[in-house]
Amino acid sequence: MVKITESTHLLNASADVPRRHKTRAWVGVVASVLCAGALVGTAWRASSHDQPIESQPAVSLRKRDVVSVAEDAHSEDLAPFYASLESFINASADPCVDFYEYACGNWLAQHDIPSDRAAIDASFYVVDENNKKIIQQIIDQKPPVIGEFYESCMNAPDTDTSSVSYVAELVRRIRLQNSTHDLLTHAGQLDQALGVSSFFSVDVQADPTDPDTDVLTLMQGGLTLPSREYYLDASKLEKYSRLFEKYVSDIFTIEELNQHNATQFTANVLESEVVFANISLTNAQLRDPWSTNVPFKLKDIKEQFPYLWAYLEGVDKQEAVKNVPIIIGTPSYFEKQNSFFQSVDVEHLKDYLVFHVIDSFGDILGDKFRRASHAFHGTIRGQGALPTRQQYCISTTTTYLGAQLGEYYMQNVFGPEAKASAQSLIDQIEDSMRRLLKTEEWLDKATMRAALNKLKHVRNYIGGPDDVPELPFEVEKDKYFDNVLSFMQLAATSKVQDIGKPVDRKRWDMFASTVNAYYEPSANKMVFPAAILQPPFYSANAFPAAANYARIGMVMGHELSHGFDDQGRNYDADGTLRKWWSSSVSEDFQGRAKCLASQYSSFPVYGPDGAFIGNVNGNLTLGENIADNGGIHLAYKAYQLHKAKTGERASEDEREDDKIFFKSFAQQWCEKRSAAYSELLIATDPHSPGRWRVNGPAMNFDKFAEAFQCAAGTPMNPKNKCIIW
Repeated sequence: MVKITESTHLLNASADVPRRHKTRAWVGVVASVLCAGALVGTAWRASSHDQPIESQPAVSLRKRDVVSVAEDAHSEDLAPFYASLESFINASADPCVDFYEYACGNWLAQHDIPSDRAAIDASFYVVDENNKKIIQQIIDQKPPVIGEFYESCMNAPDTDTSSVSYVAELVRRIRLQNSTHDLLTHAGQLDQALGVSSFFSVDVQADPTDPDTDVLTLMQGGLTLPSREYYLDASKLEKYSRLFEKYVSDIFTIEELNQHNATQFTANVLESEVVFANISLTNAQLRDPWSTNVPFKLKDIKEQFPYLWAYLEGVDKQEAVKNVPIIIGTPSYFEKQNSFFQSVDVEHLKDYLVFHVIDSFGDILGDKFRRASHAFHGTIRGQGALPTRQQYCISTTTTYLGAQLGEYYMQNVFGPEAKASAQSLIDQIEDSMRRLLKTEEWLDKATMRAALNKLKHVRNYIGGPDDVPELPFEVEKDKYFDNVLSFMQLAATSKVQDIGKPVDRKRWDMFASTVNAYYEPSANKMVFPAAILQPPFYSANAFPAAANYARIGMVMGHELSHGFDDQGRNYDADGTLRKWWSSSVSEDFQGRAKCLASQYSSFPVYGPDGAFIGNVNGNLTLGENIADNGGIHLAYKAYQLHKAKTGERASEDEREDDKIFFKSFAQQWCEKRSAAYSELLIATDPHSPGRWRVNGPAMNFDKFAEAFQCAAGTPMNPKNKCIIW
């Protein structure tokens, strides 16, 4: 389980591929084993569909589409944009009752979730489809390394016998361990060599009290199902236990991996996982950076958590962790897990580790395993058809060579003028935040000055990384498993080598082609990949300024607001975790945050058939809700300043101009999710569903009520609003 405070993404990074082992890639990018197969980058629910989606104007990804916001909005024909804007709308819905239904209703009625997807949306799909075409064109040109890797993937056999033999040998060595201590040490060796984390989550991140130094971070984890809640609900556990056993049985049909008794094997694995789930904190509890960043010395770990210490014995003989603190995010988890290790049968733990090793390789062992993996993991997330081999190979090529692909991608869609224009818009959003901080009456002067200083030192990274190092190994066109194994080994060893070393603050955790953005509190930086700076998020030629501010402006405001949300506010201008708010202002913030958490917890979530699934978890989604609300306020303010400066507006009628702004904002969040995927995201995703990413910020914003003339007390203009920024 990855700690939520690591960075705050605009969108759910797990997307249609929640199953992946997260490693620090050799170039400083998050590399992942993407098992769902379709191209999603690390973006949010970028979905495909059998028929073209009439979601936004069909605008090609041309460099000239990303230019200065200040250009005349009427320099080109905007008719396609306005036609699209109106085509989404359900005119029979009352925007003062349900603005999301009003803004997205017609789109929702016309689109179904594709069979090979867990969700579909109206905006990210456009960039994703363009990305697929661009990346396929790049691959077809067979550039060095990229061409060989893709070809190796496409030519991989249905069952790769040599790779199965490799994994079978890993299983054999696990079976040779004589004690729980030895098994944990062996698990540490597997993590150090291959990046396969099993009993808990292992990562390397900036030290929260010394953000210039990378340190080892250990968190609860070890679960196959998406979250602890899946194990604590008896009916849900029974349902997925049967699916789990079927998955294990399918794996065991390969003789070299057969553990002989699938039923008993499954029971032993789940025995451990149920314990791990019961001793885990909730995802909402993991949001507290103070309780989830506890520094330990190695000798203290040996005394308090001897089995964790045994694991660290396997990590480079502990050489890397001798002279720097180790951050333990969930001490209570390791304390209780240690007690469990003292009493459990080591053979049961061997079954657990064997399964996690096989599962971590899964789809790269051949299509037979990919089908078995998809039948299990795809069902959990509500995804139907298995992606084609071509889709899968595009995805894995992007996963492992996304930085290299990014160089070609940038040549297609992003130039120096685009970067300058994006920075100009960020500057305007930051100016809005500066003005807001200076006028917030609940901030005292000392806290306001510190907040302004933090704002001043925010670093912005736009487009893609400047440098991509060469691979230190050769990629061969007929050895797919060996190629992936080399990437896994390199990422794992690089992770250990980073411990105690200076943090690379310019490091990118996304690719240029990733349709997403993020704020990283430990570096006080925002990152905007080239992909999200394209239509339908932004186009100076095809969109009026109102839409550009409402879309990409809101995205930028969202990320900036993360620096001052319930987590980000605990980090100062340098990214150090410390208390820099006065106690009275902090109490005021907490009261406002409690209002927002309570408000969102009352929002229901329904499946595509209208069946009630549950309510939004207002505590889990608090940071993203703060960012969504702050983002729209900052974007609106920046647009008003832009109009005052340039005179450019979508309509001479002020109220109509605001309507265009709010409709443009809403329509980038139109979406449909399968019931299973909605259930998963309620439990795991720190973002609210699209309906509430629209209605929540709108009902808390008086300018929305003024634009649509919503009477006080109507659902979209409640008398009690929850406002932080």
